[in-house]
Amino acid sequence: MNTPPPIFDKNCEAYWELSDYVPVDDLVKYWCNDDSRCQEAKKHALIGALDREEVHYRRRDGKTFKDPAHELYAQGLILVGRESFLTWAESISEKVEKRN
Repeated sequence: MNTPPPIFDKNCEAYWELSDYVPVDDLVKYWCNDDSRCQEAKKHALIGALDREEVHYRRRDGKTFKDPAHELYAQGLILVGRESFLTWAESISEKVEKRN
């Protein structure tokens, strides 16, 4: 039986670590482990954090002026800074755990 080459390895963690910026939907899908029940709630929490500048992002179109994050998301223009997101997601997870 042929073994698939390593480029088809299902462990994608190393590739996520190489990504500096990630589109919102891809990031939320990964964050939720493909659990569609949590994706909407976490997406809106993230977009709110982007608006409050708690998470760094850049615009896909290269423009530098600020528009509301919900509008930029609707246009598919947000690329989320992975490191900034990880820091925020960890802090928000701690808050949620304390509430439960």
